[in-house]
Amino acid sequence: MLTGALTAGIALAYSPLTISEDPASGVTLVVDSELHVTYGLAYPITYKIGIPDSTDDLHVLVRWDTSEAWRALPEMEAGAFFNGEEAVRFDYLTDISYVSAVFGPSSDSLFISIVDSVGKPLPISFQGICRYYDDRRAVVTITADDWRADTDESFTTAVEILRSYGLPVSVGINTAMCSHQTWESIQKELDVGMVEAASHSRTHPDIPYTDPQSEIGGSKDDIIHFLELPPLYRRLSQEYVYTWIAPYGATNDTNNRIVGEHRYLVNRLVDWSDGNFTDWNPALNSFDPVRVTSELGPEFVGSTDIQLLNNKFDDALAQGKIYHLMMHPSVLGSTGEWSKPYTNGHLSYISQRANVWYVSLGHLYLYRLLCLTYEGLIDDAGLPPLITAEPLDRTVQEGAAAEFSITASGSEPLTYRWQRDSLDIEGATGPTYTTAPTTMQDSGAVFRCIVSNSLGSATSAGARLTVMKAGTAGATVLVNGGFESGTDPWVFYTSGSGDLTTASPGSEGTHAGRILINAEGTNVQLYQADIELQPETDYKLSFDAYCTSGHDMTVSLHKHGSPYTSYGLSNSVVDLGTSWKEYSLTFRTSGFGAPVTDGRLRFWLANDDAAGDIYMIDNIVLAPVAGPVPGSPLLLTSAETEELYPEFVVQDPYPNPWNSSVSIRFSLPEACEVVVLVSNVLGQEVARIAEGPQAAGLHTVTWQGRDSRGIPVGSGVYVVIVQAQAESHQPHVGVRRMILIK
Repeated sequence: MLTGALTAGIALAYSPLTISEDPASGVTLVVDSELHVTYGLAYPITYKIGIPDSTDDLHVLVRWDTSEAWRALPEMEAGAFFNGEEAVRFDYLTDISYVSAVFGPSSDSLFISIVDSVGKPLPISFQGICRYYDDRRAVVTITADDWRADTDESFTTAVEILRSYGLPVSVGINTAMCSHQTWESIQKELDVGMVEAASHSRTHPDIPYTDPQSEIGGSKDDIIHFLELPPLYRRLSQEYVYTWIAPYGATNDTNNRIVGEHRYLVNRLVDWSDGNFTDWNPALNSFDPVRVTSELGPEFVGSTDIQLLNNKFDDALAQGKIYHLMMHPSVLGSTGEWSKPYTNGHLSYISQRANVWYVSLGHLYLYRLLCLTYEGLIDDAGLPPLITAEPLDRTVQEGAAAEFSITASGSEPLTYRWQRDSLDIEGATGPTYTTAPTTMQDSGAVFRCIVSNSLGSATSAGARLTVMKAGTAGATVLVNGGFESGTDPWVFYTSGSGDLTTASPGSEGTHAGRILINAEGTNVQLYQADIELQPETDYKLSFDAYCTSGHDMTVSLHKHGSPYTSYGLSNSVVDLGTSWKEYSLTFRTSGFGAPVTDGRLRFWLANDDAAGDIYMIDNIVLAPVAGPVPGSPLLLTSAETEELYPEFVVQDPYPNPWNSSVSIRFSLPEACEVVVLVSNVLGQEVARIAEGPQAAGLHTVTWQGRDSRGIPVGSGVYVVIVQAQAESHQPHVGVRRMILIK
């Protein structure tokens, strides 16, 4: 048996974590008893444990005492979304298991055994503690300031919204400013889950405090007295408050000392963070003060620029750091920010990612504390690859080559391996791959790239190649569709406020068109006029586009002057995402009998745009196509319908949160029997808002917040469920959460 106590990585006042390995019994971990009592250690820590090569169908067993029966940990697949759970994830390609487990309430020991399919223990090797839970790439943690009696309603709203996105939050409580009802509200949210009770002082004083012991230590005592903390913040009869949120984000030496005396782990300030853990300070017996990455909202140090907020998250994700978002729910509620696209747009953007650890601030630093008792912490080993720009679908004429490209980050060196239809392409080992001259047999091929380094690999989404017969499409009738020559002759008009510029890079070339919405308007459009068109001719329009908030637009082709006669394309909805995507549709010109030169191609933004939105558009092509296009209201061929809506998708409800009505959009790749119903969070049906056959394509239904009897429902979180049954497939089911605020 190999055994030994490993030297602590930092100057903690506790014995280091002890690890022992035994081929017969597995791995045993023993934690310092005083550390266990002082901080509880109820949050799972992820251990990297080697397994024998050429094995599969393994199971992890754990127990806290040799007198106990073994219990099996649930197994999670790669890409599964879970946080803060005891679980195991196997990587059989690298012979590694990631075991996330907790120390028990009555024992300082944790026993781990890995067995095969018949229960035989296997020889395993302890390789370290992962820097982040489940070896995730990056972290999201959220703190919210000033929960007290006069902010109670705004806090319950904020917590429900965050919970609907799967985002835990550490709430800063001003304990002497809470009423009995406030404590009941906080307790209710703690019981539902995903909320950490953090101290934000008793009376929210500025420094220097008149009575710092009362403000810092007394507020912690209040939380423990008035609340029953969740199991992850308890050990036997002892409860733990890990997080101190400094009023006004300010501190001094006296406060820092008292924070450590009362066994807070972390002291949150407001200044900007570099995204790294702060150091353990043995003189304070706590971590050095922690700072934030961004604040959501218009006041204090906040931002309402969704692009800026998303970019900061992207930086943290790419660099493997901590994204710490703070907010003042009272500000967000009183100024109507939850109804503005940037708030929910940003929360949606940062949420539900399998490679991100979503955790409260206290548990983040509790995890870090235990990591630092072991010198084998896997801390600076580098970063596995992360794909930051996926390859795009490409359409070319027969005989032309197609180019696919990818952008990735991660520790160098990165290697690239392109595949066609899941088979390696010889010599395709760079971030860009260009095909040989295409034939019609190449149409429909799917290309993807696998990016690897010594720490792992990432596989891109597939990009489809479409090949058109030579001579079936004429030259584009547009000028400067790629914005490589600036913005002329494109025109941007708004009755609100905004501007059109170019930005780099484009979806393909150096530039793209960039529209910034400063203020909403009733007439907001991008257009090009004086377009030559042939009558009764089939045209194909294609372009690349996205909107930072995912808001849609429509596209039309009509006469440039009054009476603005439609020339065959009228308000076709473009379902924009938040990253580059190629769109195309085919239609037949109408409304004129001879060639014209007064066509206007118009992208209409006014239906959905909001202040702060950025629309990006590039590679706009409008070209005649030979051959008839049979029909639908948009004159789409069946193949092109599948290209636009190739799968069943339920979009996020909009607006969300909402007050008077909410719209739910969903796409069908083929005709289906559809049921759209609304339930409460307990799964009880509230209303059935649509039922019956629906054609392939994009559909929108609206709910006015009334139950099946026509009675208005109350504020809260509701679930919309879209069920679609086609004859040729199993039923599709899509679920989205939405919040009604009255």
